[in-house]
Amino acid sequence: MRTNPLLCWDIVKEGQNRRVAFAKDIHEIQKLSTTNHWVTPVSMAENALLWENKVILITNHKLRIVYATHNIANMNGYTLPEVVGQSPKMFQGVATSLEDQLVLRKAINSYLPFNHVITNYRKNGSLYKCNKEAYPVRNKYGKVVHYMALENVAV
Repeated sequence: MRTNPLLCWDIVKEGQNRRVAFAKDIHEIQKLSTTNHWVTPVSMAENALLWENKVILITNHKLRIVYATHNIANMNGYTLPEVVGQSPKMFQGVATSLEDQLVLRKAINSYLPFNHVITNYRKNGSLYKCNKEAYPVRNKYGKVVHYMALENVAV
């Protein structure tokens, strides 16, 4: 069997394919950023999405999901229409540690960024460890208008 060497355009093509797949997600995040006058750079989200294949979950200041990238379905089986308007608590359940919930609540109430692993539930009821790296998103007036979580399955 003959194999071909990896060429530089193979790497470029992979990046291009990811950009095409995530173009709608990036456009929606940029639209949220512009509409709400975010100070947080959107490039952070783009990098997490394109190169780390993380799910991006954005909540409003009342902690209701306003956007999730399409790859959320790969992580937990839910689609964007199923999660919009819901609280991220929809992914938690009996096996989710109260201590972990308290850590997240304390950081959110203090408007602090956090990185924490929590037990979540997929749509089919199976458990997974979710690494949540979250940041308060402020507008140009300094007011927290959203929370952005970069999530992936913890290994």
